[in-house]
Order: sequence, then structure tokens, then C-alpha cells
Amino acid sequence: LNSVLGKDYGALKDIVINANPASPPLSLLVLHRLLCDHYRVLSTVHTHSAVQSVPENLLRCFGEQAKNQPRHEYQLGFTLIWKN
Repeated sequence: LNSVLGKDYGALKDIVINANPASPPLSLLVLHRLLCDHYRVLSTVHTHSAVQSVPENLLRCFGEQAKNQPRHEYQLGFTLIWKN
């Protein structure tokens, strides 16, 4: 990951994960925390339009994500899409 993120190609590298809110992959929280410890991570959570509802704790699973920096200043994007 260091070799990929160390190169600046002008675009944010984004890990996009689709997960079912009925069976949340808790290992993602661990992976997210580890990445945040080593990189500047832009974290976002979305809900697919086919999903009726997602518990609030899952919508905020990455904490409050205040985006104070421009997108290009992050090293990595981590996007979680709740999807059935």
C-alpha cells in the first residue's frame, strides 16, 4: 500500500466496499482504524437506494467525518456503501 500511495497520480485512491447492514463486517472497523493510524483517510458512508433503513450506529461507524481538507490532500479514500 505504501508503494501505491506514495505515488501522486493526481487522483485519490479509493477503497469502496459494499456491505449488508443486516450482517455488518466488523473487521472493516479494524481495517479502517489501522489505515487511519498510518494515512490521511477520507472516510465516507453511503446507503444504497434499495436499502430501506440502516441503524444510526452503522451510518456513523467511522465517527464524525468532518472534511476540513480538500479531497486531494488525503492519501486514501475509504468508502462504505450499505447495500443488500
